[in-house]
Amino acid sequence: MRELIIHDTNTARVTELMALVAGLGSGRVTAGPADPTGCDMVCNATPLGMTEGDPLPVATELLVPSMFVGDVIAGHGETWFLSAARRSGCKTANGDQMVEAVQEMMLASCSSK
Repeated sequence: MRELIIHDTNTARVTELMALVAGLGSGRVTAGPADPTGCDMVCNATPLGMTEGDPLPVATELLVPSMFVGDVIAGHGETWFLSAARRSGCKTANGDQMVEAVQEMMLASCSSK
C-alpha cells in the first residue's frame, strides 16, 4: 500500500497540502507526526535542518539505512539534516539532485500545455 504522511508544525499547511494531493489517486494521504519509523522515504521541504544547530524536521536517531532521505530545497548542497541521515546509513539526495532527477518531467509538462 502506498501512503503519503504529511507533517508540518503549521496545521493549515498540512490541510492545504493534503487537499492538493488527495485528488491524485495514487494512494492514501494522511497527516502524521514527525516520526519517520516505518517510512521508506523521508523528504524535507522546509528550511529546518539546513545548518548546524537548526531544529531537524524529524528525529534523525529514528532514521535507518533502508530509508531514502531527501531535502528538496535546491542551492544548499548537503544540509545538516542530510548529513545526519547519511551518518545513519541512509541514501540521500539534496535539492539540486532532486531537481535534476525530475527535470525532464518538468520540461515535458511545460511543453504539453
